[in-house]
Amino acid sequence: MGNYNETTTNFILLGLFPPSSLGLFLFTLTVPTFLMALTGNLSMVLLILLDAQLHTPMYFLLSQLSLMDLIYICTTVPKMASGFLFGNKSISFIGCGVQCFFFGTLAGSEGLLLMSMSYDRYVAICFPLHYPVRMNRRVCVLMILGSWVMGAVNSCAHTVYVLHIPYCRSRAIDHFYCDIPAMLTLACRDTRVYEYIVFFSIIIFLLFPFLVILGSYGKVLLAVYRMRSREGRKKAYSTCSAHLTVVTFFYVPFVFTYLRPKSLRSPAVDKLVAVFYTIFTPVLNPVIYSLRNKEVLGALRRVAARIHSIAITSLIFFSSLCILFILTVTENTLLILLIQRDSRLHSPMYFLLSHLSFMDILHISNIVPKMIANFLSGSRTISFTGCGFQIFISIVLLGGECLLLAAMSYDRYVAICYPLRYAALMSDRLCVLMAAGAWLVGTLNSVVHTAYVLHFPFCHSRAIDHFSCEVPAMLKLSCVDTSHYEQGVDTSSRDFILLGLFSSSRTSLVFFSSLCILFILTVTENALLILLILRDSRLHSPMYFLLSHLSFMDILHISNIVPKMIANFLSGSRTISFTGCGFQIFLSLILLGGECLLLAAMSYDHYVAICHPLHYATLMSDRVCVLMAAGAWLVGTLNSIVHTAYVLHFPFCEPWVIDHYFCEIPALLKLSCVDTSHYEQGVDVSGIIFLLIPFSVISVSYVKILYTVLQTKSSKARKKSFSTCSFHMVVVVMFYGPFIFTYMRPKSYHTPGQDKFLATFYTILTPTLNPVIYSFRNKDVLFAMKNMLKYNFLYKK
Repeated sequence: MGNYNETTTNFILLGLFPPSSLGLFLFTLTVPTFLMALTGNLSMVLLILLDAQLHTPMYFLLSQLSLMDLIYICTTVPKMASGFLFGNKSISFIGCGVQCFFFGTLAGSEGLLLMSMSYDRYVAICFPLHYPVRMNRRVCVLMILGSWVMGAVNSCAHTVYVLHIPYCRSRAIDHFYCDIPAMLTLACRDTRVYEYIVFFSIIIFLLFPFLVILGSYGKVLLAVYRMRSREGRKKAYSTCSAHLTVVTFFYVPFVFTYLRPKSLRSPAVDKLVAVFYTIFTPVLNPVIYSLRNKEVLGALRRVAARIHSIAITSLIFFSSLCILFILTVTENTLLILLIQRDSRLHSPMYFLLSHLSFMDILHISNIVPKMIANFLSGSRTISFTGCGFQIFISIVLLGGECLLLAAMSYDRYVAICYPLRYAALMSDRLCVLMAAGAWLVGTLNSVVHTAYVLHFPFCHSRAIDHFSCEVPAMLKLSCVDTSHYEQGVDTSSRDFILLGLFSSSRTSLVFFSSLCILFILTVTENALLILLILRDSRLHSPMYFLLSHLSFMDILHISNIVPKMIANFLSGSRTISFTGCGFQIFLSLILLGGECLLLAAMSYDHYVAICHPLHYATLMSDRVCVLMAAGAWLVGTLNSIVHTAYVLHFPFCEPWVIDHYFCEIPALLKLSCVDTSHYEQGVDVSGIIFLLIPFSVISVSYVKILYTVLQTKSSKARKKSFSTCSFHMVVVVMFYGPFIFTYMRPKSYHTPGQDKFLATFYTILTPTLNPVIYSFRNKDVLFAMKNMLKYNFLYKK
């Protein structure tokens, strides 16, 4: 093992075969196999995309299977081939994590997708008259999304757990890729409980789908046997046999590897069996599904005939376009790899240049593949979503590239004019900020422009006189005057009317007084908590760093809403300007989204502190804390920009009366004159990302915390942990519960009174209670407060 000479952060992949002089021979065998799988699956995806007769549920699912196989073989084989050629068997900790994640995602997703494909064949053969209803486009999309999402979520959980296990001194994985069972043998602690979880996942993603497939094909074969038509029986048998061949190649080796008792496993057998589902299956799938399928062969002939019938000048243009695309992607990829591998190129100029090359790859990949696809298919259409995506990516990359070129010119200016100060003026930190700034500003600019352009009504003619969706070309198709696109929207001069939380009766004075007291109390206690954390060095820890951000968000949140309520009450006016309403929405969404993510980060902090106290300093380093807080603010801001831009561009009907005490999206959508159902689906997606996922993370982390606490012998520690967790969960439930109920409930169940009542929890009550529950019940905070008061008293004296 001493030959490898690796750092402790790297793993060593022992590979499929022991080290020998046959490396070059094995490389020459691996590369053609890899290229065959790559070509076969890519051809299948393109063929299904280009031929209209293959636009059916079966081939739609098949295209996803080919895409999965394409990514599958790219996850494991290139690293293996590199090991054969260069003899370098090391893989970084991050690289191993990436392999684990992609392998887990694709294995789980493919298991579920094959089950969906068997259901498709079952419906087609057993219920042919119901096929268009049972296998409509929506069902297909849900099947595919479900496969990808469930596979990714399952893989994410396993990858995170595996990468947090402490590994012993030996980091030699006896496999040709980072396989979880092989990695578990290196763990320094008992992993039996986790192995039960792996076993449970295998049952869900492999055994259960395999049994469903067998059951469905049993019914299919029974239905086929009863058919009178000999030709129909032959066609059905042919289709089913192809599917069952693929299923057998995928599931049997997988089930054999993962469901076999640990005592019966041997690394050599596991590696040999893994070759079937990592290499052979991706190679054989397109062969089985195409060469034995008349429809695929017919599509291949039609596409070939279409290419043959194209005029010679067009063919020359098409060939040139393909060559330029391949050349651009290859040379930019090569440049990025050279900069990464060669330490002599690790300088500011080449760092910025690598980002420029990456932007160029994305830019040409955003436009040229669609041109090639349209050329081959003879179709010139692009979907509304596809057009929006093209605009968004183009503006991000064009804007980012403009700023990046300016940064590169500054780099050359400093290098030539101030060579002695180059290291100081072009530090690593500044380079990262320049690159990140180019990406971020380009993205923000693109979000605004894309949202604006896609909300213009377009006339009957939708022919864009361009080879890509470009903003100036699209503006020519608009049915309205687009001059306001550059100056702002003319409706911004209008005012909304907020009906408020309570009526203008005598009892409202009590509510008004309570509101003022709550506002002053919330701002005071959150500001005091931030000052204590800043002043007292004992509170300079990850938990209090995140808590200071939570308090700052709470101050901004309540200050965004309550002062306007108070001003309206005192003035007797209930109006809010269009701009003011937009600002309230924008700030509310930033703070609510940011707080959702921040509470999830804080629960992770508690989980690490209680469940992994020895690794706390590493897992919750200053860098991780800053990234968590910055991520919460950044993701919240991006989400807010998108939603605010969308909502404010809906046309609103008279009267402009919002039955709420602040400008909230659900209340504002009721005033829209147009159908907002598509946008509401976008709100649901944001709700899943910012509400359901963080809430699930928090719940899981606290379950693990309670499980750890129950195992502790100290009754005092148990009591303290239970007390802390219970109060934290109260805040979480008070914040997330009403929030989820408001934003994830169907529109038909909304009532203004109920929405206003629920909103008080996450806009007024939670910011008031957060500092009390999170801090002022904490001995460290109380001690810091006493010290500050004592210091101020002595100072005045």
